[in-house]
Amino acid sequence: MLEKEIALFQENPDLSVGYNLFFDYYVRFLNNFAIIILGFLIILLLTPLFNMEYSTHMDGLILSSKKGKRALIYGKLCTALITITIVHVLVIGLYSLLCGAFWGFDGGGTSLSAMFYDPFQYILSPYGLTMGQFYLISVAISFCACIGIGAFTILLSSKIRNPVLCMSIVLTAFFVPVLIYALSGTNEIQNIINYSYGRIMQVAPLFCRYRGMVVFGKAVSEKDLALVLLGVTTAIFTWLSFRTFKKHEVEN
Repeated sequence: MLEKEIALFQENPDLSVGYNLFFDYYVRFLNNFAIIILGFLIILLLTPLFNMEYSTHMDGLILSSKKGKRALIYGKLCTALITITIVHVLVIGLYSLLCGAFWGFDGGGTSLSAMFYDPFQYILSPYGLTMGQFYLISVAISFCACIGIGAFTILLSSKIRNPVLCMSIVLTAFFVPVLIYALSGTNEIQNIINYSYGRIMQVAPLFCRYRGMVVFGKAVSEKDLALVLLGVTTAIFTWLSFRTFKKHEVEN
């Protein structure tokens, strides 16, 4: 990778150190601030999705309609996906545009280990990604993590009638693992926390080094296992939300 960096500078002698600051600042934003903004907004906006009907007693009117229940559930799930998409595009897209306006978009061909502020963060990464490749991959993975925490929020919203209690539980489940990781040293707890929504949304923990395990006699990377678990749990939570509200009965 060092040879690739030297060759890149030789091919572009006008480049100066720090010319890839767009990608550098983006990675720092994704690791430190984006998860706070994305997690809080998604949980805040999706918590009332189902339990709003419970608290306002509108569930009786909705459930009494002949075809309203199924159409309502599909509509709410589509609304949730649109909300997550808008939030993610605004947060990541707006920050990317601001970074591009200040620093330009050059430097995407440099290796991920050529970070200007923290050159050793990805020095052990075995994936050989360029900063441009990592940017595209990280946008996709962070969006999937947003959908995952959204599905978890919707599930609790369909089961817990109190919006404040529902929001408190989801916020705790999202932010506490990240806080524990930041305050604790390297141990087995941290390895488990790497599978949490916040850590996946940071993306960097999946690519900064190789960690793997043997599953059914095959070596599986922590990155692949975390993404598979994210996809499976998201599908299960969405299905359970659908079934929960579909079977919901009005309390007297």
